[in-house]
Amino acid sequence: MKHPNNNKIFMYFVVTMLVLTGFCLILTKYSKYLNRKEANVKADNSYYKLAINNNDSNIIKVSKKTQNLTNITLTSLNEETKNYELSYTLCSTETCTKELKDNNVKVEYSSKTTDKPKGTINQNEEKYIRVFINNQSNKDYYLKLNLKSKKNNDTLIANKYDEGDNLLAAYIDGVLSSSYPTSSSYNAEVICRTVGVNDDNSTAWGNATWNGSKWIANIYDITSGDTKCTTYFTTKYSYANAPSGTLLYKIRTSYTADGASTKTTPGKANATANEGVRTSPDDYGTSYYYRGNINNNYVEFANMCWRILRVTGNGDIKIVLHNGNAANTSNPCNVTNDLGAFAYKKSGTTTTYNKVAFNSLNTSRGYSGFMYGLSANLTLSTKDSVALTNLKTFYDNYLRQYNEKIADTLYCSDITDNGQAAITRITNAPTLTCPVPQTNSTTGIYTATDKVTGNGKLRGQNGLGSKSYKIGLLNADELAFAGYISSQTAGNSSVFLMENTGSNAYWTMTPAADASPYKEFIVTSNPNIYYESVTTSHYLRPVIALLSSTRVTGNGTKNDPFVVR
Repeated sequence: MKHPNNNKIFMYFVVTMLVLTGFCLILTKYSKYLNRKEANVKADNSYYKLAINNNDSNIIKVSKKTQNLTNITLTSLNEETKNYELSYTLCSTETCTKELKDNNVKVEYSSKTTDKPKGTINQNEEKYIRVFINNQSNKDYYLKLNLKSKKNNDTLIANKYDEGDNLLAAYIDGVLSSSYPTSSSYNAEVICRTVGVNDDNSTAWGNATWNGSKWIANIYDITSGDTKCTTYFTTKYSYANAPSGTLLYKIRTSYTADGASTKTTPGKANATANEGVRTSPDDYGTSYYYRGNINNNYVEFANMCWRILRVTGNGDIKIVLHNGNAANTSNPCNVTNDLGAFAYKKSGTTTTYNKVAFNSLNTSRGYSGFMYGLSANLTLSTKDSVALTNLKTFYDNYLRQYNEKIADTLYCSDITDNGQAAITRITNAPTLTCPVPQTNSTTGIYTATDKVTGNGKLRGQNGLGSKSYKIGLLNADELAFAGYISSQTAGNSSVFLMENTGSNAYWTMTPAADASPYKEFIVTSNPNIYYESVTTSHYLRPVIALLSSTRVTGNGTKNDPFVVR
């Protein structure tokens, strides 16, 4: 006789297997859904993701009378091997709703491409395709990259371009190399020069990015065939692994991070004691920042004295001007100068400190941006502000010759909530992570050539050109972390940033665009953080970043500063 429980057990088993099977089917469909959601290109019921120069996009802007070398990553999101054929549509707008034809625009694959624009691709495989775009028309265009399918009439990328020696051999830590490094542990900078064209007038520029397995160089806006671009790599250290002799090592061994007995909350309280080195997240990882009455963060660099503000999450060391040393003294850190912390111009024996308006008008929100457009929209950043123009002059005059020691770090000009977000955030929850608008735009995140982290607009004039300007201003959040609070009355003369400012007000690069006249945050004469119309005149206090590999002597005090070697 069969035991009645056997039937129940069998039924439970069958039901359980059916449930598990259904669950697996749901997971499979959900996985396919996620893949399809990630895709930005569909061709004949197949799904792919395209990235241009490491940015997820399938749209390329090609300016008139320029040439570009562009790296494309094609990722298959399909479960089986597929045939692919890279193609494009020429358009007049970024939305690319209408296809155009222009014989003056040519798109070819480079002789130095890793993968061909046509072939087979396996599940989750990536193809690295390098293309040359030559727009010799008098119009700006957009290219929408696609994969050839039965449903489109896109133009195929079938012809090969002989890239030749546009990209010269790399330099790794100052040594000529016939190949790029094989790890991501480097900073990279691409410098392009056009024969017979002054750097101020050259448009060609580039950057190098790590794509997860190798370095790739991206070249933009070549206007002459006789343009040469060189990639410079320098070893990158983290805060934890920086070796003895580096500035990072000196910082790490001078304080125990977050080890101060007295700790105050950024944004909530003035920091009047020496709180040493504290930590907070930033765009790169964990930032190590100085807070309060610090007396051992002096750095001598470029014949000027600077104060260390913080170490970014990728090891760059942000420093702010302490004494520009217009008088050319032997130890600029041990000199009291009530205007020393500000940018200047020197002509003969006459020194003129830059007390300027942040911008020329205050009638639109746009004028509160580090760059601006003739609109109330802060995202239309096409022109250099008055402040940025003056900083670029300072960079050319006093920092250009040290360019290889300066890092391309990001400078944050918070444009969220139409430039109003910082007004309340500074007192409630300041952050070292640059807020990003809902459009996920990098408009307010300023970098020189890095277009992965930032906007790559600190170049040339109005964001166009080959010369990089790796310079910015303090932002209001960094001031809150250093020890100030936002107030019209509660000053704090103990913060290390106070020294050598002579109670003079100076600009930040954080908009406070609540209403006309539109405003920018400043450090007031009290001193504290507040905001004023962008057309008032205040001083400019430059900020740069040193590479993580920077080596120094000294112990960081006023009498024995860290001296960059």
